[in-house]
Amino acid sequence: LYPNTHSDVKGSTIIEVSGGTLNRNIYGGSEGGSIDGNTEIRLTGGSVKGNVYGGGIDGSVDNSLIVIDGATVEQNVYGGGKDNGTVTGNATIQLLSGDVKSTISGDGADESSTVSGDKILIVGSESQAYNGTVGNITGFSEIMTIEKAIREGRNIYENIKKSIVFSLSSNIGEVITIFVALCLVLIPFF
Repeated sequence: LYPNTHSDVKGSTIIEVSGGTLNRNIYGGSEGGSIDGNTEIRLTGGSVKGNVYGGGIDGSVDNSLIVIDGATVEQNVYGGGKDNGTVTGNATIQLLSGDVKSTISGDGADESSTVSGDKILIVGSESQAYNGTVGNITGFSEIMTIEKAIREGRNIYENIKKSIVFSLSSNIGEVITIFVALCLVLIPFF
């Protein structure tokens, strides 16, 4: 499944699969042509029996994004392309839910298929942790998990609370003195 074959596309492409079974590969890029923009593949249900490529075959794309949210991919997921299919920017794969039976790679399927920018794997989202299985993960320059980010945020919050408690406890004498002085000034004596 390609957004276009054997010609160049000006602008970005989006492929959405929300159900059913697809017995072929999915390419975000073109077969034999270039995408002068970004590619996006959203798999929100159903099953893909073949591979999923953010890039194309023998062509280039700017940036690629693959989002898996409730789908099953029987083969591999590649941020890049295949057979000289290049991604000149970043290749990002986001896993929300679903299963990838084989490998998830930030690279292309072969050595001639390159990703020039960062290869990013995002696991989960702000509102949900990843719920699914993955066979193997390889070739990423950065792997972000929401669980790690939440843990780090909780540590920062705890440190802020400790800092406030320390500041208040070390300055409690000053606070009491000022409070007593205010009370004495505001309460008239007979």
